[in-house]
This record gives sequence, C-alpha cells and structure tokens, in this order.
Amino acid sequence: MTITSAEKRKDISLELMRVIALFFVIFNHTGTDGFILFTKYKIGSFYFWLYMPWSVVCTFSVPLFFMISGITLLKKKEPLSVLFRKRILRNLLVLLFISVVYYVKDVLSFPQISVFDICITFVRKIFCGDISVHLHFMYKYLVFLIALPFLRVIIQHISKKEFHYIFITAFSFRILEPLFINLLSNGASLQDDLYYLKLGFVVYPFLGYYLYYMVDLSTLRRKHIIGIVLLTVTALFFTCFLHIYSPIPDKRLHMMFVWIYSTAVFILIRYYFLNITNLFLQKIILSLGSCVFGAYLIHMLVMHFAWAENMRLFLTSHLSPLTAILLFCLLIMTICISITFILKKIPLLNKLL
Repeated sequence: MTITSAEKRKDISLELMRVIALFFVIFNHTGTDGFILFTKYKIGSFYFWLYMPWSVVCTFSVPLFFMISGITLLKKKEPLSVLFRKRILRNLLVLLFISVVYYVKDVLSFPQISVFDICITFVRKIFCGDISVHLHFMYKYLVFLIALPFLRVIIQHISKKEFHYIFITAFSFRILEPLFINLLSNGASLQDDLYYLKLGFVVYPFLGYYLYYMVDLSTLRRKHIIGIVLLTVTALFFTCFLHIYSPIPDKRLHMMFVWIYSTAVFILIRYYFLNITNLFLQKIILSLGSCVFGAYLIHMLVMHFAWAENMRLFLTSHLSPLTAILLFCLLIMTICISITFILKKIPLLNKLL
C-alpha cells in the first residue's frame, strides 16, 4: 500500500481530527436517542450523569473543524482570484447543490404545493439558512473564506500577547453569558447572543493556528497531559452541575467550555498521533479524512432513510441506549464515508467533495 505525493503533504493528526469531529457531528444530530438522551432521566440521577457528558463534550466538533481550517488556510498564500474560484465559489456551489437535495426530499412529502411556492420557499430558506440544521456550518465557513484575505494579513502581524488577548476575551464571554442568562437573570435573554460570541469563525481558526505553529507540543510531559485531562473533566462536571440548577434548558451552557474540549482533543491527538509510522494506518486515516466533507454533507440524509431508522430501532432494542447510539453513529459514518468514496470517483464531484 503506497501513499501518494499529495497524501504525504497532509498531516496525519489533522486528518484523524477530521474523522473524530465527523463522528461527534453525527452524534450531535441524534436527538433524544443520543445528544439529549439525558433529558429522559431525572435530573441528578445516575443516568443523567452518565449520558449528559457525551452531550456536552460533542460540542467540540465544529470548533475543531474551524481550528483545522485555520491551520491549513491562514498561512497559505494565493491570489484573490484563486481564493474565489477554488474556495468561495466551490463552497457556494456545494451549498446550493446539497440544499436542493435536502429541499427536494422535504418537498416530496408535500406534493400539493405549487411550483411557484416551492421556488419562493427555497429562496427564502437558503437565504435564512433554514434548509437543514447541519448546513449552518457551511454558512459560517463561507463567511470565514470571504474574510480570509484580511485574516491572513492580521495573523502575520500579531504577537503572542495579542493572541492571548483574543482568546481570553472571547472565552471569558463564552463563560459569562450563559451564567448570566441562566443563573442570574432567571432565564431572561440578552440580545440573542453577545455579538462577540458570533466570531467563532475567527477565534477558532486563530486558536488552531496558534496551537499548531506557535506552541511546541513536543515539550509536553505526562504531567501536562494529566493536567489537560483533569481540566476537561472538571469543565464537564461543572457544566453538568449547572444544568441541574438552570431554570431553562439552554445550549449556551453546553458551549461554555467548548474551547477547553476543542483544545484538549487537538493537543491529545497531536501528542499521541503526530508520528504514526505504520503505512497501512496512515493510508486508512488519509482515506477516511479525504471523505469527511462529503460524509458531513450527506449524513442527515442517510440518517433519515427508513432502513437507517430500522437499524437504530434494532440497536436500541438489543443494547444499552448509549452503546446503541454510539454504534449507530459509527455505522452511519462508515456508510457516509463509503458513499463519498464512491462519489469522489466521479471527476466533477471529486473536485467538489
């Protein structure tokens, strides 16, 4: 088994991160069977504490994708014409095409709607980002690509201290907002979200760039790794504890320490999988990583097929709830990656996926 020259230029650890992030993106869309399984049980009970950490920790997946994008794109030099043609236009076409696919699936359930209404509703939904919940990432990523020329200039002219300023202010707001809304204001909302928190498409690419290019992870020792794990577990426990006393369910609480989970996953994978020498394992990870984008696009479609629903029901009737849904996510991911692998053999789709 040989590795191509294009594959040799890829970082194995980053490709592995893509695969792990994809798994938890799928888990994030399992509803009461997985993501919010803890809501079926009494608050503070054993099963509440058993299932809720999975719901909280899976939030690292999208920030991790942005961290990887920061690593691979912020340092790259390319003309604006190439950026527009190769990245922005490509993602617009992918977003448009996959939106049509999901919209047609929904429309087939309501054949009595007129063609005019179908077209008008599609235009409204795609502009509002209301086609499918998982496509919200595509809109944020598109904004990141549009801002990329400016971000590349900024990244070359800021010091470590300025990086620290960005991270401290952003992550402080991320912690303080849900605390204020849920605990101090008895659930009263601010203006939807503090505006600064909407800049995740900037903060997380910067965080990825900082950890990859400006921090020497090879100097970490076992005590540092233990400290990172303990910090992550503490953040998980604190978040679950706050949910017990929160007057209203709020995903903001889930996201309070998402930067800790994202950073921890990034560091642990880089630390343990940076120097994989087994060629077979390298090839497997590289092949899986190359199919992550396509698998992400189609996983919601695959999950709602009747046979997928029957598979989920079969697993949940024979296994414990958590084991069943984790296995279900693994099977869905495997199927989506396999479909993407086949689709990438088609010349035009290969460029888009």
